[in-house]
Amino acid sequence: MEWRMGKLEKSGINQGERIRVRPFVGQVRSYSFVEFESTFEDISLAFDLIDSADNIDQEQYQHLIQKAIDACDGTMTKIVCSRTKQLSAETNNWKTWLKDLKKAFPGTFIYLLNTDEFGIWMGATPEILVKQDQEQFETVSLAGTRWDNEAFSEKEKIEQKVVTESILSSLELSEDAVSSHGEINFGGIRHLRSIINWESKFSVAQIAEKLHPTPAVCGFPTDLAKAFISEHEGYDRKLYTGYVLIETKKHSNCAFVNLRCMQLFRKHIRLYAGGGINAMSDPKTEWIETEEKMQTMTDAIHLNA
Repeated sequence: MEWRMGKLEKSGINQGERIRVRPFVGQVRSYSFVEFESTFEDISLAFDLIDSADNIDQEQYQHLIQKAIDACDGTMTKIVCSRTKQLSAETNNWKTWLKDLKKAFPGTFIYLLNTDEFGIWMGATPEILVKQDQEQFETVSLAGTRWDNEAFSEKEKIEQKVVTESILSSLELSEDAVSSHGEINFGGIRHLRSIINWESKFSVAQIAEKLHPTPAVCGFPTDLAKAFISEHEGYDRKLYTGYVLIETKKHSNCAFVNLRCMQLFRKHIRLYAGGGINAMSDPKTEWIETEEKMQTMTDAIHLNA
């Protein structure tokens, strides 16, 4: 499923239908879908609405990672640490970028979002938070990252297991709800993935709130990991690692985790990436992982990083 603020041929989203947006920290905001042509001037002006933030360099990020490793001493088993990178770019190319993302990442959720509060965001995320087909629901446990055909180590397997167990616990499900284990490839980046299916009479919005934030984007235990992020990460994630929930009349409701994404300004973009840290993590490797994740996006839109 794909969505963006513009006329869509496949999404089935109609004028006036709702999109719910949840930042990493903060309340859900609800927006009405509006076709792009009617808001183009507003989007042009919005490029200057939000101030940019400083880049986090390799030394700073590796220092953060070491703090997280030290904190995974038994009270916490996982902390997700992230960073930003800013690049000069002709962001008026956003229409071409949307086509590039669709071509590079088929089957992913692709969007362009413009709001007064958060500015302009573009993304292509492979992670479903929850989707519904009548009373049938599905979510995924997505964690652990490798690239260049490298085998997953015990570190990634433990990282992903924490996410799976936490989701099952949050939803009060048994291990029988896990229907499959495997990998997912996203632009050369590979993740471990488990698919979880169950029946429920709750809504997608209710389940999304029950799950957010999963250990895949925050850590475990959630409260301790969130407190660590707030104290040490050093910036406001805004919509990164939040979720976007689509509510349509014709299609099943679905919420997507906002991962591979960027924020657009008039003459630059701000990329976001992070990774799960546990006691087995290596700071330099974690830095490389974020570089690889950002590279998948810049390669897709043909932007030199």
